[in-house]
Amino acid sequence: MLLDVSRRCCLIGALSLVCFLSPVVSVRAQVEKENPAATRRFAVAVGFQNRKLWKPATTEWQKFLSDFPKEPRQDKARHFLGVCLLGDGQVDPAIVEFNKVISTFPQYPQLDQVYLNLGVAQLTKGGKTKQPAEYAAAEQSFATLLEKFPKSAEVPRAIFNQAECRFQTGKLADSAAGYAKLIQAYPQHELVPDAMYALGVAQDQLKQP
Repeated sequence: MLLDVSRRCCLIGALSLVCFLSPVVSVRAQVEKENPAATRRFAVAVGFQNRKLWKPATTEWQKFLSDFPKEPRQDKARHFLGVCLLGDGQVDPAIVEFNKVISTFPQYPQLDQVYLNLGVAQLTKGGKTKQPAEYAAAEQSFATLLEKFPKSAEVPRAIFNQAECRFQTGKLADSAAGYAKLIQAYPQHELVPDAMYALGVAQDQLKQP
């Protein structure tokens, strides 16, 4: 069951603005011996990304990854490549890159952010394809973040987006519980107004025969 509710579709369409994580990146990286050429390329990519110039940033990250395959910042570069692809609306390639970070760099310090953005990409794809499998994949990505990184700053966004996945697949009671959890546990979070509205929509749907 997929619910076609205009407010929900609009909210999913706005995920890139509400829940998509594009951190401001520092040019400096914590490496013992920097390759000057790699550092220059890294800085150029960072500059484009921080200004949300997704296409040139994507090109620069791809060049960095191909030109400096043994660079210690490969994990960051691949993560940020996924971020830029997602920002540019290239959902499928972004999913590929986030999954590569997870499988190749399991100790990456920002893996919680990778799971969040992976889930957002999958949720965005679900909004386009209306395929339950895409929502299920996104829900699992958010669940993994919550399980592996319970103290992460991204937990509120994961709870909210997980509830979105459940709403879209007709799990209204579970969805409502997720929104309520966010409101109760993180009353000052920026997503609380959206969660309150979403909770009202879910509760209203539950009352319908």
